[in-house]
Amino acid sequence: RVRQGHFNATNLNIEHYSGGSDIWNGNAAIQIQPPQPDQEGPPPPLRRDLLPVAQLTGLRVTSRTGRGVVTIDGGQLTCTQTRVYDCAATGIYVGGRGTRARVVETDVLRCGLGSRSSSRRNAGIARGHSGVYLEQGVVDIIDCNVSNNTLTGITAVSNENSTLNLTDSDLLGNGSFQLEIPSRNARGIHMRQNRLESQGTGRIRATLAPF
Repeated sequence: RVRQGHFNATNLNIEHYSGGSDIWNGNAAIQIQPPQPDQEGPPPPLRRDLLPVAQLTGLRVTSRTGRGVVTIDGGQLTCTQTRVYDCAATGIYVGGRGTRARVVETDVLRCGLGSRSSSRRNAGIARGHSGVYLEQGVVDIIDCNVSNNTLTGITAVSNENSTLNLTDSDLLGNGSFQLEIPSRNARGIHMRQNRLESQGTGRIRATLAPF
């Protein structure tokens, strides 16, 4: 978990497993989130120079029990030449005002499978999640492949506090919609030269080092 400062990761294979199932409180392979106050109510604004920043390059990221990459509450993410795949829940999740994610030449594939391990005491995560989920914040997706996820390819839910810039990307063969947005949020969605089809696999973008 990246709480403060700058985190740079290059050419790593990250395979995540957790005994819990709470995807709302840190069940993710990588989570970028500033410290949260103890008191109730919305967190106070953070100084911009203290926001957590993560730069991911050339990674393979998967989670057997949760999400792949999460950036929330003002976290800043740049993800380049990376593959997020076969996650139990959402591949890349972005939420909270001030949060930004720039995703370039990255594959988000086959996410939302549900937990691949569970027990009687822990039922795990149910099947059916998106490749990329934008709750709030700004997301730039450039030359990416978001395909074959069990629910939607990309979902943007906020009518006011989210911006999605989608360029030169493939959204193919996702379980329901390739792109899901509120009808009133059209002004926050900017698209150019993308391929959206109900079948197919998309062109792989990330050229990864062998492991």
